[in-house]
Amino acid sequence: MTRYQKQSAWLRPAVAVLAIAWAACQGQAQTADDFIVNQFDDGSTGGWAPNYGAAPMTIEFDPNEDRGPGASPGALKCTINFDLCTYSDNSRDFERSITPTLDLTKYTKLHFSMKVDPSSSHLSDWGAGAFGNVRPHIRLASWGGDSNLGSDGGGNQWVGTDAYGQWVDYAYNIDQTLDNLATRQAMGVWGYQIWSGWGTCAAPIGHTNTVIFWLDNIWFELNTNTAPPPPPVLTLEKAGPPGLEVIMDDKTDQWQRNAISTPTANSYIWTAEGSYPVTYSCTIANFPDKTAHPGFEAHMYIVNGDTSGGNALNGATDWNSPDIFIFRVENVAGGAMAQIQWKTNYAAANATNIPVVVTVPNILGTWSVTFNDSTHGTLTGPGLTATNFTLPDDAVANNFTANSSYVQFGMFKNDGANDGHNNNAYGTFSRVQIVGATASIDDNFHGPVLTNNYAWGTTSASAVQHIPSGTQWLVNSTVPAAGFNVETAAAVTGPWAPANVTRTYQGGGNIHSIIPQIAGNAAFFRTVKRPFVQLQALVQGETAAPNTVSGKTGTPDPTIVAGVPFNITVNAVDQNWNVVPSSDTVTITSTDATASLPADASLVGGSRTYSVTLNSSGSYTFTATDVTDGTKTASTSSSITVP
Repeated sequence: MTRYQKQSAWLRPAVAVLAIAWAACQGQAQTADDFIVNQFDDGSTGGWAPNYGAAPMTIEFDPNEDRGPGASPGALKCTINFDLCTYSDNSRDFERSITPTLDLTKYTKLHFSMKVDPSSSHLSDWGAGAFGNVRPHIRLASWGGDSNLGSDGGGNQWVGTDAYGQWVDYAYNIDQTLDNLATRQAMGVWGYQIWSGWGTCAAPIGHTNTVIFWLDNIWFELNTNTAPPPPPVLTLEKAGPPGLEVIMDDKTDQWQRNAISTPTANSYIWTAEGSYPVTYSCTIANFPDKTAHPGFEAHMYIVNGDTSGGNALNGATDWNSPDIFIFRVENVAGGAMAQIQWKTNYAAANATNIPVVVTVPNILGTWSVTFNDSTHGTLTGPGLTATNFTLPDDAVANNFTANSSYVQFGMFKNDGANDGHNNNAYGTFSRVQIVGATASIDDNFHGPVLTNNYAWGTTSASAVQHIPSGTQWLVNSTVPAAGFNVETAAAVTGPWAPANVTRTYQGGGNIHSIIPQIAGNAAFFRTVKRPFVQLQALVQGETAAPNTVSGKTGTPDPTIVAGVPFNITVNAVDQNWNVVPSSDTVTITSTDATASLPADASLVGGSRTYSVTLNSSGSYTFTATDVTDGTKTASTSSSITVP
């Protein structure tokens, strides 16, 4: 395995077992405050279904297996055929929805029991005959995101040989410091991912045939920590140059790489541009120190979309795609190195063809790869004498003439085996260009948002960030920081007011708040936790106005008429009407007995818009009530007059 390979976190010794065996009576008792996902005592599969992955999978209820403690016997039986001679995919995911959405920040452990059929495949010798890793993960109800529950072993739960033929109970620690707080507070979908291993039909690694296993007694344990978490630590740093910032925010993944990707409705391959020369360029404005951050890399990936599966938003496309051209520049011992690489017809492997590798004096500046014809090109860069390269005629003719293709501009963590020397490191592109006849792009990222000029896709919502022009400071606060907000003052004694934060993003173990130029000669910052004490109901036509007496401006929309739906917005707020993150469930009632009202639903990030209808003439109000926590003050809307 080379240092460029995308290593799966499940490749670890079988002795690193995280299972915590319960007592013979099935371990720790569940309490009324725990969240029971499935005990499979109702004769059904509990809503579980396969999601992504190509290997055939069946999910069924099995009344003949049971781990308890449900009232009736039963378990979930899963069968996956990892036949590498038929299916190239090396993993299978299965999930279920959680309704209403669950605030996972309130829970400290995931418990589940698993039993593997003795006839199932075992991992090969390096896995000591174990079953391997199971990755618990979560998504939003919208099916957005894909976040690990914990950092132990890279987010996976190791299932050893002891699970073959007998039930084993697992208590999996939920890491609440991971950079997915918004997903945790509005968790709507969660599931498991099973890996078969790597390899090919001729040289399999890991599972090579059918695996059968059972799951039972899946539940989340309420956070039993009696002491509240410490407040976030606040730091202030001068913002780097504007542009595209790529942050190595995954502390468990030494192979993390993330990028922006071109819009996919075009061909960006040089052979499809109709004329030459064709040039791909990136300007690097900020890069980690070469001594402190060896291995850190910037790159341009030119990918044949016809054979890559079209997954332009996969950061590891250099490993996954069979046909790819790569420019990369990297910190190395004592300096920097630039390379041209390519591979064809070779998925799940590194690009080992290297026509150019040169030592370079500097990484900051503009790097360009220019094709003068289909197989001949030139690499130029800061302080580098133009260097020619040649690709084989047959490789280009057969593998780089795609009708669809994409280009990624990104960064690669590429540090040692979990030694973390590139944790939270980042680099910045200030400009990217493609100079071609049909797929020209030139973006200096000076717009207010990343997609101001082009429909860029991103491989990560947290690791890939746009730093707009005019950004002067980043106010960073450590996580967890649920409910905390940034305030500023001209003097340490105040008066304090909400900071002029234009945008926040989470990555690298911090919440980063973007601050424009500070007025005056001094400024002080602090974080303040705003407690959720009440609801706020806003009628269509009204707008929230935090830190005012009424908390809102405007009046109810005068065009509201009987029988026509309109919206009301409900916010979870503090005493000064600032929105506070919450996933509590809210019910809506009305003084119009004939009103059409929505079903109870959970807030998302502390807010939700509901559709309602008044069906009678007169003056009426709506009331929003928190059904999750009765201590929160309900809110009655402004009066609405219906003609």
